[in-house]
Amino acid sequence: FAMFFVVIPVSSIFITERQQGTLQRLRAMGLPFRLILAGKLLPFFIVNQLQAILMVLVGIFIVPLFGSEALAMPASGSQLINWWLVSAAVSLAAVAWALLVASLAATSEQATVVGGVGNVLMGAIGGIMVPRFVMPAAMQKLAAFSPMAWGLDGFHIVMLRHGSLADLLPSLGKLLAFAGLALLAAIWLNQRALRTRT
Repeated sequence: FAMFFVVIPVSSIFITERQQGTLQRLRAMGLPFRLILAGKLLPFFIVNQLQAILMVLVGIFIVPLFGSEALAMPASGSQLINWWLVSAAVSLAAVAWALLVASLAATSEQATVVGGVGNVLMGAIGGIMVPRFVMPAAMQKLAAFSPMAWGLDGFHIVMLRHGSLADLLPSLGKLLAFAGLALLAAIWLNQRALRTRT
């Protein structure tokens, strides 16, 4: 849930740079749009990965201080790689979603509202706030369309069921497909906006 809130800083930066003409100036210098995107989004991907590691460390070391059970991470190297694959796929989906929101919104305020409400809705229907098994049947079916539900399923497969990479493929595939579609839509929207301004 927290990883998807990268939408607020990403959208604020993109909208500010769009309003100030920074993106147009970079394009006028001949810099390919894919490099501009990589330069903007890669740092947020790294921040998301650090955030995921910090959340795990809190679960292992801080939560037991309050009398709860410590988080148990997978012991084998292959399981840790699987955990990272899920974390990376969630980060890609979150960053692509953030870019799509930034491409759709005209102001930072709009992006904050759309991104924040979108995240809360994805979390609510995805089983982040309320476990899916206590939801009504219709809500459980709706949860199948939430990227947060796919990420949660992936983490459950690795951390609770110690599943294999093959078990993870459905969740990873959905997250990567969502990321790819959101990224393509955002690129198309940005290029269309740049063409209309020139």
